Amino acid sequence: MAVSKDRSHGAERVEGPVLRFLQDALLLDLATIDVETDLFDRELIDSFGYVALVAFLEREFAIHIPDEELANVRLRSVASIVAFIEARLKPVR
Repeated sequence: MAVSKDRSHGAERVEGPVLRFLQDALLLDLATIDVETDLFDRELIDSFGYVALVAFLEREFAIHIPDEELANVRLRSVASIVAFIEARLKPVR
């Protein structure tokens, strides 16, 4: 299973649901990837899966990702997805 090392509690709070989504909704075998695996290069996720992933992230973490931002976001690995969500959840100071 894709397990990260030295992750903060916040990262674990995000990583768990993301991994469950990848396994349950996109039917990924988590034993074959790690947090840095490029899901697109390995052809584990396609454009339909990406749309489902974005919808899941918005729903699960109560965030909104504007369409124009999606072109610039690099949600290609579990690590990049977690980092993106963590940045969105940080309080603005």
